[in-house]
Amino acid sequence: MPRRNHAAEVSALAVVVRTAVGELEASGRPPSGATMAALACVERWVAGSPVTAAELEAARAAAHGASDKAPDGAADRAVSWANAAVGNLAFVASKARGWQNGERAVMDAAECTISSIGADARGISERLEATRVAALARAIASGALPKAPRGATAADKPRRIKAELAAFIGAVPSARLAALKAIVDPAKRGDDDALRARLTACKYPVHEPVLAFERRYGGLVMPEAPGCEGMDFWFGAFACLDGRSGDGPRGGADLAPAAGALVPVVLAPNDVIYFLDGDGVAWAQDTIEEPAATRFARDGDRMVARILIFQIAFERRFTGTTEELEGQHGEEVATGLGMPLVAEASDDLARVWADERCVVVEHRLTDGAWQTLSARRGRKPSAG
Repeated sequence: MPRRNHAAEVSALAVVVRTAVGELEASGRPPSGATMAALACVERWVAGSPVTAAELEAARAAAHGASDKAPDGAADRAVSWANAAVGNLAFVASKARGWQNGERAVMDAAECTISSIGADARGISERLEATRVAALARAIASGALPKAPRGATAADKPRRIKAELAAFIGAVPSARLAALKAIVDPAKRGDDDALRARLTACKYPVHEPVLAFERRYGGLVMPEAPGCEGMDFWFGAFACLDGRSGDGPRGGADLAPAAGALVPVVLAPNDVIYFLDGDGVAWAQDTIEEPAATRFARDGDRMVARILIFQIAFERRFTGTTEELEGQHGEEVATGLGMPLVAEASDDLARVWADERCVVVEHRLTDGAWQTLSARRGRKPSAG
């Protein structure tokens, strides 16, 4: 695979985003000063000025966190998409983990910016792609591309997860984290004081179980599948409330405080948010399909373990063999396969058995019925 030219690609994407923002400004609805400053930060780096990765990350957070409103007080969709486009551009420019997967998020947000203005949506995608291709060719031909942004110090750099969480989530979920090349990013975790301040600023209660979850899992970042860095799960309330909830992968999920004093502690790239309440009980909500959160696990450790187990099961729908049975048949299936119970992932809402060959999950559905799911490695041989 040819090596990606990071600087040239960012230069081209910056032209696309500037085009979208320019059309938004011409409509009389300019983005906020924070968003424009973030775009200017990226353009300074493209022009050759020294800009650090930390400055680009700060620009990303400022753009994604901007809360522009239309004159009637409602969210302005076009401006919100411009915020996302600039924030996604700054993410790619910072050369953070997963930047290679960010081009589509930038292009999609730029297209949605223009289409949300109210213009004819036909041909926008093709026009912006032509703009990107032409700008990329000019950038490469110029030979005057900036160097990669200066990175963080060793103490501030993300580190790979190994087996340090196995005692809390079990061996199979822990092995999954390692297989996904999950990391802990210090920029996405907060100490007790920083998290208390962020919770208070965002009008959330300060629950001790949320602080404890942050100490153990804060800053954990894992892709939804191998090789999908940039489409990540984020763990810890500090990361969930950093202002990025409106970027592309999360569909603009609303993280405003809700009834029940639930605090978001995991954001998934498939529009699911996981919460902890004041007693440490874990809740989950598909923000596209479900009007409210429902109980997911007894505590945060079991929540994390089950997220990983369900992730394995989902992947094996495509790479292995899965089977769903109505009712509680987990122990029967697991005994037949000689599989151990994963106590770290089991409670009154679900029981889990797993080894390197197969996972079996006996879980209660939202309607109260029980289902048993088994997911094995390898395909069944085709009949006849």
